[in-house]
Formats: sequence, structure tokens, C-alpha cells
Amino acid sequence: MPNSDNAHGVHNKETVIYTKPDGDNTTFADVAAAQSYFLSTAALTVYDECATQIQWALVSNTGLKVTYAFGTKGTDTAEADDWTAQFHARKKALSEEIKGPFNISAIAFDHTEAGDDKMTVTAAGHTFVAGETVVFDSVGGFTGTSEEGNINEDPGIKVASVSGNDFVTGATDNETMSYTSGGTVQALYHSWNNVGGSWATSDSHLF
Repeated sequence: MPNSDNAHGVHNKETVIYTKPDGDNTTFADVAAAQSYFLSTAALTVYDECATQIQWALVSNTGLKVTYAFGTKGTDTAEADDWTAQFHARKKALSEEIKGPFNISAIAFDHTEAGDDKMTVTAAGHTFVAGETVVFDSVGGFTGTSEEGNINEDPGIKVASVSGNDFVTGATDNETMSYTSGGTVQALYHSWNNVGGSWATSDSHLF
């Protein structure tokens, strides 16, 4: 929920509309589903901690719209410490950050259920969270195309869960190949957003 710092009024209202990548036919049942699709956990935290007023809405069940405004900490507050500046500084940092690459030391596959070949990846110090999309590079033991199970050629694999230096992915196409050595993994998208879509400001506010 937004912060409650409205003693000195609420200012600097902005509206942003998030749009899916071209060719993506995903639809959303509610705002929460759209938030999870478009925005990282860190991005949602920035909205909640910095905005004093905030309202979300679906755009035709395919996009996400948000209007937000900021309280001020008073006339004696340095501009960089005020909520508006904090929001934009934190958003900029996340919008420029890509997690990784992290060195891989082990990969184990779960072949217990046909067509559901999840893998557990060990990459010390990784900072991934569930829901992020990652890509692999130069991992030993994998050849061919992504459809044949080569994770180095896969355009993006979702992180399903995280435990310390390990993370588990969603299903892959690999049924026979095994990890031998080396390789790295990094996030596919910047740390603000979960998908390669776009966002733009709008004058059509929600409040």
C-alpha cells in the first residue's frame, strides 16, 4: 500500500501505461495478474514505498495503467530526499540494471515427469527471484537448438523458485543432455520489468 506522507499535500501526479511485446497474446483476469506480468517485485516495492496516492487499472485486459502522486517531506527537505526524487532515482537504477552474469557450478534435471523437465541451477551469489526470465551462455554439455534441449539457445526460461545459491526453472525441452561444466546465467530483462514490453507516460489519469 502507498505511504501516508500527505501532511504537506500530494504533488507531481503521473500516469504510465505498460504495453506487452508485439505478438504476445497474454490477457489478464485482474490487476494483480498484470502487475505480476509486467513488473518485478522490486518495482512494485518502489511504487508502494514512494507513492502517497496510487491507483491501478487494466487496459482492455492486455495492458496495465497506473496513476501515482507523491507527498512531500516539507520545505526543509533536500530535493533528492523527497518522495518524487526517490521514486525516479530508484526506478532509473532498476531500469538500467540487468542481474548477472553469474557463474554456474551445477545443473540437475528432473526427468520424473515427461514433458516437464525442470532444472535446478547452482550459481553462487545470484540475485534472481521467482518470476524472472533468465538466459544461459556457454554451458557445457548442450548442443543443437533450443527445441532439442540446448539451454544456451533458449530465448528465455522462467525462474520458478529460489533457495540460496540454487534456483529451479520451469519446464525445458531437454530430455537427454546433461551439464558438464562452466557457463553463465543472467536475467533477460532489466530489473524494473519482467517482460520486454514498453511503457509510456499518459495525460489520461485515473484520479
